Amino acid sequence: MKVRRRFEIRGHRDEPHVLAADDRALLEMRTIYPNTVRSANPGERVLKSGVNSQKLGDRIVKGAWAGSLLFSLKLEERKTCPATCQQLARCYGNNIGRRATRWNVDAKLYTGLNVELDELSYFHRSYVIRLHDLGDFASVEYVEFWLAALKAHAGLKVFGYTHWDRATEIGSAIEEESARGDRFRIRFSDNHTGPRTTHVIPDNGEQGRHRLGIVCPADHIRPQVTCGSCALCINSKVPIVFKAH
Repeated sequence: MKVRRRFEIRGHRDEPHVLAADDRALLEMRTIYPNTVRSANPGERVLKSGVNSQKLGDRIVKGAWAGSLLFSLKLEERKTCPATCQQLARCYGNNIGRRATRWNVDAKLYTGLNVELDELSYFHRSYVIRLHDLGDFASVEYVEFWLAALKAHAGLKVFGYTHWDRATEIGSAIEEESARGDRFRIRFSDNHTGPRTTHVIPDNGEQGRHRLGIVCPADHIRPQVTCGSCALCINSKVPIVFKAH
């Protein structure tokens, strides 16, 4: 089964947009594109099909989650992230600019997500939400929302990455569920070691194996590969290495 996406060609990324240490967005822990941040309107879809992403693709085709449709959710970078994240100044969100809507984490988002999850569960036996291609787990309450959603929707599966330290309340809640649940697969990034971690390295053209783990096959060096056709982050516990955005 082929993974579909709207944008089939993916070249090398632009030079990373790195914020200066005194940039207001960095000091205030917010996006540099504040006009893209808003609350969801009633009936507005906040989960986007992976077909609209160059990297994700519309479905998972390998492993235990094969056949599951793939969706993503964007929150505001930096605002929802820990201050200890090593990628704050060079966040991926700096480069994608005004093309992405960043959703406020508020009652309107929770309401919209509940409606969409109900609809997805009605129409699909299995589906996956990628948390978060922008942003991170905003609070313990937000983590608990997804844990409750997993209990309410047997077909829901979640994967993604977090920069929260395992020792924090948010990180501890994520780690506990990741360890015991096979439908919640979140990798810890940066200074974490062990299985299901990720690391960011300078883009020097390396492919395949790196001393820290396996270089992401769906990165821009292999544009024919998507997250859906690779699924290594979901199916393997091997550390994954990403190129700096």
